[in-house]
Amino acid sequence: MAEPRDRNLLLSLAALSVLAAFVVSRFVPRERTGGFEQPSTFFTAADGAKAAYLVLERLGRPVARLRRSIRKETLADVRTLFVLAPTTRLDRLEARALLDWVNDGHVLVLAAGPVETFGELVETSSLAGHTGGPGEAALDRAEPLLAGIRTLDAGPRVRQTLVGAAYGAVTTTGVSRFWRDSRGTLGLRIDHGRGTIFVFSTAYPFTNEGLGKADDALLLDALARTGSGPGRVAFDEFHQGFGESDASPVAMAKLALSPRFRAAMVDLFLVLGAAAALGFVRFGSPIPRAEPRRRRHADFARAAGDLFRAARGSPNFLVARRLGELRDWTRRTFRLPKTTPDGAVDQTLDDAGAATARRALAALAASSRLEPADVLRASLLSHDVKERVSHGIR
Repeated sequence: MAEPRDRNLLLSLAALSVLAAFVVSRFVPRERTGGFEQPSTFFTAADGAKAAYLVLERLGRPVARLRRSIRKETLADVRTLFVLAPTTRLDRLEARALLDWVNDGHVLVLAAGPVETFGELVETSSLAGHTGGPGEAALDRAEPLLAGIRTLDAGPRVRQTLVGAAYGAVTTTGVSRFWRDSRGTLGLRIDHGRGTIFVFSTAYPFTNEGLGKADDALLLDALARTGSGPGRVAFDEFHQGFGESDASPVAMAKLALSPRFRAAMVDLFLVLGAAAALGFVRFGSPIPRAEPRRRRHADFARAAGDLFRAARGSPNFLVARRLGELRDWTRRTFRLPKTTPDGAVDQTLDDAGAATARRALAALAASSRLEPADVLRASLLSHDVKERVSHGIR
């Protein structure tokens, strides 16, 4: 039958498990929610962009993920930057850093996101009231980017089209609409200083699903090859919500309390609470201490008889063996080296308060003629020595 302590422990663990399951089911989403796509290179879903990252890597392009805020320092070794449908806006400092970086001769690839994330750079037009289909796509064959590309697929979820460069922000030396259909402009080229900005109304051509449609994969490779000079092809992950920051106690606390890890922290606190309860709270009545049972004289007599029969009737051998076993026990009890002389062992027993019984046993072992009754006496003397030594240690 289970002890009260064990039953209470099982009930406590069961209650904590039910509470943890409720918290997880109540506060943790089962899958990524939201009505928009997130083309992150970390995602393998249809709207992710991990395939684009791996394709460029397989082609030998120096590809990387940009996980810090866009600044001059973070763009130092980047030749071409993909900013695909970011979920947060670019602030003014980031927009200024991007334009300065492009002006130095680099390539920026933008894809419109769920909000007006490029308002400082590009003007867009919403398709909320558009009822017609995509219609026939028209590609500008004079655009060098489209060399070898026959068709492109923008997917079924185009929410906005492109109007042109934002007034006053981009110093344009030329604007061309290289991809259009009945909905409007889907691809826009803006020459800014010595660099180029390619803007797309959707990130679909670069997603895991869209990369295999039409010639979208060729478009990705052409964009990666457009930039001149050394440097890497980078994908912006900072504005996808996967920023990388320096480790600090404050940053770790904010991360632990973020929605992504909130349920895990609840489970952790529940487990720590259960461990504390088990460590400091007593369940049930205390269990009495069981005293070790002392061996009775009959047990020693029976053991002595067994030894006597094993020794084929030699009392001297049995008594000497008893004395040797007592000395071995003393070495183990007092942690003496195995090579300790018998005299030093006997002195240890005498100092422990068992001199009388030890000397009697030694005198008995030194006798030349012993009777079977002396074997029982030797067993009792050995037991007496151990008892005295054990009580002295306690």
